[in-house]
Amino acid sequence: MHLTIDGKTEAVGLLADKDKLRGLLERLPDDMGMCRISGPFVIPYFTEADFLELKGYFGWVIIAESHIAITTNIKDGEVHVDCFSCKDFNAELVLQLVVAEYELSQLSYNILDRTAGH
Repeated sequence: MHLTIDGKTEAVGLLADKDKLRGLLERLPDDMGMCRISGPFVIPYFTEADFLELKGYFGWVIIAESHIAITTNIKDGEVHVDCFSCKDFNAELVLQLVVAEYELSQLSYNILDRTAGH
């Protein structure tokens, strides 16, 4: 199963919170019924112009079944989530958690069933 989420928020301070992102990445594997084997890792990224302005964070956790990655973009008020697993998981629960965590006002998502046609 593959879930991608693109969201927008007015609460841009949440996107700049490194600990919030790390906490979400620590919780999601258990909430998805997956086995975390490495991470979470969270790194900042900066504007190309001066490397002084924080643009957002990129975080990921490796699960036995694949990975979960989240990118925040402070300036644009965006969060992007990628959950990829060889096992099914409750995509609706992940959507609810991300919407609540970042107070999303706009949301688009895609769910790809990797077992379709097999």
